[in-house]
Amino acid sequence: MPLIQRCPPFELNAPSVWVRWHAGYLDNLFKSTTLAFASMVPTVPGVVAACGALAYDFSHRLWFGGVLSGLSLIPVIGYLPGAGKIAWNLRLLDAELRTIEELLPRIQGSPELTGPLKTVIQAYLERISKVNRSLPIIQRLRVILDDAPASEDPEVFRDESSRGPVR
Repeated sequence: MPLIQRCPPFELNAPSVWVRWHAGYLDNLFKSTTLAFASMVPTVPGVVAACGALAYDFSHRLWFGGVLSGLSLIPVIGYLPGAGKIAWNLRLLDAELRTIEELLPRIQGSPELTGPLKTVIQAYLERISKVNRSLPIIQRLRVILDDAPASEDPEVFRDESSRGPVR
């Protein structure tokens, strides 16, 4: 049982398989990380979030994250594996975004290929930006969005303080 999922190789004759896999994996990592953050809340909400993270990780074959989520249910010392899971997921997210950045030039001319990735990235960029605009992951997400061609119906994020585009 590998610690992380293995992606299919990028093939020029079937790039949509690669794109769908990476869009799904990126979405799973973002959701798993969100649940990991929620599991750090003390008392009942944290336990519920840790149970949700455990179930989510195992159902999406994020094995190591699932083990860390299970360990985070241990009273008091469970915060250590919970924090470890957050660090692990952020490292996986960073590696995943780096992989997408490296191969983006190969798929850039095709909106049907960049569309799924862009949809996932836009959704999470908006949510993460509300929490902390200075996180390094936000810069990676913006670089990928800026390099990807605009979709037919682009969603422009608005900064609530200035009512202008965030980019």
